[in-house]
Amino acid sequence: MTEKKIVCWIDGLKKIKSNFQKILVISSKNLNEKFNINKELKKIFLNSELEFLQKKQIPVTFSSSQKSFRKYINNHFDLILCFGGGKTIDYAKHFISIKLLKINKYEIKQQLVKKIIAKKKFKFIVIPSTAGSGSEATQFAVTYIGGKKYSIENKILLPDHFILDPMISYQCTKAQKTSSALDALCQGIESHWSKKSTKTTRKISSKSINLIWNSIFDAIVYDNFKAHQNLVIGSNLAGKAINQTKTTATHALSYFISKKYSIPHGISVALTLPAFIDFYCKKKNKNLDRTLGLLTKIVGVEKNKISKNILERMKLIGVKLSLSKYKVKKTHIKKISNSIDPVRLKNNPINLSRKDIIHIVKGSF
Repeated sequence: MTEKKIVCWIDGLKKIKSNFQKILVISSKNLNEKFNINKELKKIFLNSELEFLQKKQIPVTFSSSQKSFRKYINNHFDLILCFGGGKTIDYAKHFISIKLLKINKYEIKQQLVKKIIAKKKFKFIVIPSTAGSGSEATQFAVTYIGGKKYSIENKILLPDHFILDPMISYQCTKAQKTSSALDALCQGIESHWSKKSTKTTRKISSKSINLIWNSIFDAIVYDNFKAHQNLVIGSNLAGKAINQTKTTATHALSYFISKKYSIPHGISVALTLPAFIDFYCKKKNKNLDRTLGLLTKIVGVEKNKISKNILERMKLIGVKLSLSKYKVKKTHIKKISNSIDPVRLKNNPINLSRKDIIHIVKGSF
């Protein structure tokens, strides 16, 4: 995978431009209207045939995605170009996984997709419209089957190129920017303490955490463009790191919380982060020691005050990291704790018992 540095998306595509005969463009109808995507692409790719797979609402279930692809799935394309946020990028990855990997529900549920070998017959370029998911730098996506969230992972899903244009995500709402930034911050921290972290991934995630933490206030509160640009870069770096290390228990808890209580994904992840940090401060573990040591330097407080400082910073940008603020009842603690995805727990720096998870959820109120 190669990247184009911060650049206008139109200029970035012109530089990548090749002799593509047929291009499939995947985006939402809303983004097309907002950024004149179709019109601009027709100017850039004058000699190419373009088809547009654009939905008002991007499908998120495996069945609905599969159904929406019928018109395009057997067509030949030289380029799949995706323009959108994490959900849209996942949708494009669904298309590739169904078209090239021929995946089915059983393979997804059994986590067999990553073992399938197939040749990529086209280029895959992504232009992210949010600064948070980092999906433009990963080889996995998520989908829903029977109301449950599953991961789809395969090397073929890693984009060949991505273009980072901060002017696109700068136009997102404050709520969107906040959720996206928190998602990226949590990814950076989780990647750093992940059991699968390496010297290389820790270097990437360290830079990500530093950029996001030191820019999030100015980017959200003052709408500062330079700070927002740092969020874009930090989000991308978090995606690169998480592509190697995967997420951990913090993300594993977030999916049920997000779906059950209609809480934006980034906020649902951040809600339990302070409690996890407090819990980890009392544990002996090399990965945790490294991450907590890094956070003391970046946040600028002692280890046992990191979570409090995070809570205060989030409050200043308009986010109260307490489950009770989102109408979550304490009677649901066990239900939330039992929802955790065991696959993501495999990457956790330490083993967590059911009692530990209940303690962390309680500490998030």
